[in-house]
Amino acid sequence: MHEDEPVEVTYRGVYVAGPEGFTCMVLDWPGTGRVLPVWIDTAQAVALSSLTEGTGPRRPGSHEIIESLLAGFGGSDPSIHISSCWQGVFNAEIHTGLADPDAEYAMIDARASDGVLLALTARYPIYVNRSVLVTQSVYLGEAPVESLFDGSLDTTSTPERFPDREVVSASGDAEADADFEQLMQSLGVSEADLLGSTEAADTAIGTPDGGETGGDSRIREDSGRSKGNDELSMENDNDVTGGGDVNDGNDDD
Repeated sequence: MHEDEPVEVTYRGVYVAGPEGFTCMVLDWPGTGRVLPVWIDTAQAVALSSLTEGTGPRRPGSHEIIESLLAGFGGSDPSIHISSCWQGVFNAEIHTGLADPDAEYAMIDARASDGVLLALTARYPIYVNRSVLVTQSVYLGEAPVESLFDGSLDTTSTPERFPDREVVSASGDAEADADFEQLMQSLGVSEADLLGSTEAADTAIGTPDGGETGGDSRIREDSGRSKGNDELSMENDNDVTGGGDVNDGNDDD
């Protein structure tokens, strides 16, 4: 098999790790017992979870607009490809499926999380190059994904979702604030938009401390692992619920 052969994967969900509430998108490599974790920013995590839970904005967002544009311009079987992981950052492309495969718009550069969000919105297939899966995936076996993290992202609560974050109330009335937040979400405006938060790159589990996410990676593969023996270790105070090691014992990619 060629190392750049695209492999179709499935979306498993968004999960939270560590007391800081860092968010991770998880893709499943079917038939292998392995998953691909991609660290993403909170705004993207909330958007993905809201979409799968059916609580997204009522009006079309940018991903729905892209879907409509591709359909309107005759895009045939668009797809999302995560093609590489360079210095801990995943690189993805939107394969538009437009008529001329050599045109500059045949592939559009995108963050992995944006590509997956578009794929879930428009029901496009998601592919990851085999080389990326081999080097960046971790073995899970029969264990639930939750065993690697603290749990899935809850988009139905407000301050409790990130207990370590200072909550700023404009009115002093929590119920009124919640109603206002729901109103803004119905208009397609998120808290991140209002606060002017910056976008972060989607990073791999081995991203060095102080990388483009602005913080340490929460899950790392042991640097001395041998082929067929994946170990997950947590850093200091950021232990993963369910234990520190996940071993397949005899995993041959």
